[in-house]
Amino acid sequence: MACKALCAETAHKRTILILNKLSSYSWEAKAVLALAAFALNYKYFSVPAQLHSSRQVEIPKHVPATLKHLDLPKCKETISELNTMINDVLDFSESVFELKKLSTNNYIEDKPCSYILGRISFCVYGIIISVVACTTQMCCLTSDEDKTQDLYLLAEEISDWHSELEGCILDEQFRIVEKKAERKLKELLHTPDEIVEVFKGLIFAKDDKQSLFDGSTKEMVSVDVLEKKNVLLFISGLNISSDDISTLISIYIGIRKKKDTFKIVWIPIVEQWTYQLRMKFEMLRSDMPWYIMQYFSLVAGIKFIKEDWHFDNEPIIVVMNSQGDVKNKDALGLIREWGMNAFPFTPPKPVPRAGFVNPRRPHQVMSSLLL
Repeated sequence: MACKALCAETAHKRTILILNKLSSYSWEAKAVLALAAFALNYKYFSVPAQLHSSRQVEIPKHVPATLKHLDLPKCKETISELNTMINDVLDFSESVFELKKLSTNNYIEDKPCSYILGRISFCVYGIIISVVACTTQMCCLTSDEDKTQDLYLLAEEISDWHSELEGCILDEQFRIVEKKAERKLKELLHTPDEIVEVFKGLIFAKDDKQSLFDGSTKEMVSVDVLEKKNVLLFISGLNISSDDISTLISIYIGIRKKKDTFKIVWIPIVEQWTYQLRMKFEMLRSDMPWYIMQYFSLVAGIKFIKEDWHFDNEPIIVVMNSQGDVKNKDALGLIREWGMNAFPFTPPKPVPRAGFVNPRRPHQVMSSLLL
């Protein structure tokens, strides 16, 4: 794996040769095989205990030492830098394997994206070219020539690549958490039991304070106020017309006469809050007598709301019964047209076509024949 003289061009060519030789293996296997081959060479080099890397690799005992002629005091700094780089490459390798593991997690049903696969292949290239550089440095130290290579630039690149890789790992970890929450939410909605639990799963992140603002009393209340209630989830950005607010106020007044079986909750969806948007939120909230989710709470199920309920920043009203069943994914059109006459806000049943005869009613069949 060593080059006669280490430069960017020769190191690249040698790395490509190694990759071609290992072409039948997966990318992570390429890295493991290159590191295993390097470990054998490194064992030859690292006999003195004080020069060992912090990571020990089990190598057969028959491997001989070849450092007898080396002037250790003179080469101590170079060897220390080499050992530091080797440890950095091993850390880098562990991150590559972690990213591969995360990208194929069972919670992520889709295949790893091309960007992740590209990152992994690029990082394996970085591991192998580092192995080539470190092997060449070892050969320089153990040869009769009093000449070593400068690994500083490559070490800096490995550090930068590792930082980028850590960012990819954080993204994948977040994606797994998001997928778990999404799966849990879908399970809640497909096998609902109680509106409060479904609402919590949809709206609140794990550590959020689970409370709502009561627009009628201007106080914070527990989400338990929704227990055993039918709920109208008013989901929107801050682009709410005064007509919609007036219509919902009439609905709010109307449902209070229905033995308090319905509640309205406004869920504002804003990707990034600014001071101006918070002021607009406060202004809108002041006109609303129903329950309101505070702007500083992140909506846990925002992806679900967009994909399954087709929310695209235009207001929608999702109707849920007291068991958390979705009865209407968007009742706003009904409410705008019919107001309280649309109660209980479920989609109208299809009207039978003209001339349709119900076969379960024999008298209808006879009448149609007579006609």
